[in-house]
Amino acid sequence: MDVRLFGEAFVTLLVIMDPPGTVPFFLALTGGMQAAISEPLNRVLADSQILHALSKKHHWLMHGPTFAQLHALLDTHADQQAVVIDQLAEQIQALGGVAVGDPRHVAELTQAPRAPDGVEPVAAMLSRLEAHAIVIGEARKAARLIGERGDEVSYDPLVSQVLRTGETQGLGARRAPGRCLTGWTRGHR
Repeated sequence: MDVRLFGEAFVTLLVIMDPPGTVPFFLALTGGMQAAISEPLNRVLADSQILHALSKKHHWLMHGPTFAQLHALLDTHADQQAVVIDQLAEQIQALGGVAVGDPRHVAELTQAPRAPDGVEPVAAMLSRLEAHAIVIGEARKAARLIGERGDEVSYDPLVSQVLRTGETQGLGARRAPGRCLTGWTRGHR
């Protein structure tokens, strides 16, 4: 038995119970595979954290005639993003990686442009929620890569949580009061 090969093959051991009470299924990842999966998950995590922060910022700073609807919508979006963020971070940790949590590190990894300080017009705030497209794009890239590597456990949350939440919220942001799906503001062409 090659001890070195055995050690490399079992760098990370993840025990999965699905559904609870059944026999555990073991998934072993080599160090290289762990990094190849943790890195794209961390990019999606960073973009999701920025989207969460933007949703909360705009929730707090919302104003105007559609305040009540948008204030509630953005708060709901932020809550849903918090769940996605937690699931991604826990998956990265379960793989033996280190989930990005420091805001400075998040800022280095994210693809989302930095929003200006202060209060913006409502239309500008809503346009910043196009960060959904960044999260969705990164999640699709990560899902493709992770799917090719055969890690179904990491693939599933990307599709069932990140993509589903991002696509639903992105659609909701485009349907916000005063806007239609094409992005046109009501009454303007």
